[in-house]
Amino acid sequence: SNWYYAAVVVYIFLVILALVVNTSMLAVLWRLRKQLFQPPGTFYTVVIGLMAFTSLNSLVQAIFVAPQYAENTQVGSYNASFTHAYFVLEMLSNYGILGFSTLVAANRFSTFNLDVK
Repeated sequence: SNWYYAAVVVYIFLVILALVVNTSMLAVLWRLRKQLFQPPGTFYTVVIGLMAFTSLNSLVQAIFVAPQYAENTQVGSYNASFTHAYFVLEMLSNYGILGFSTLVAANRFSTFNLDVK
């Protein structure tokens, strides 16, 4: 139906937007690495890890999920290695995002509540 394809277009637009934003943020962090990562630059080290895993997640969505939505196919219609690669990369990116988000929260907590610099 038309609603499905409209939703797919919005989804693909959001995935592309996420890739552009993440790539530009990684480029800025890479360009300013000499200033940002001087000791105690642990916060920016955690942020770049979080951005890398978020970019991986967006890339997985763009490579595996968006084409399936665009073709209106099910996951089971692809071969086993394709499906296995998708699930491994999706799990890796999600756990990476979870881990680095926890580190960002711990860093901010220790900085502001424990007065650790």
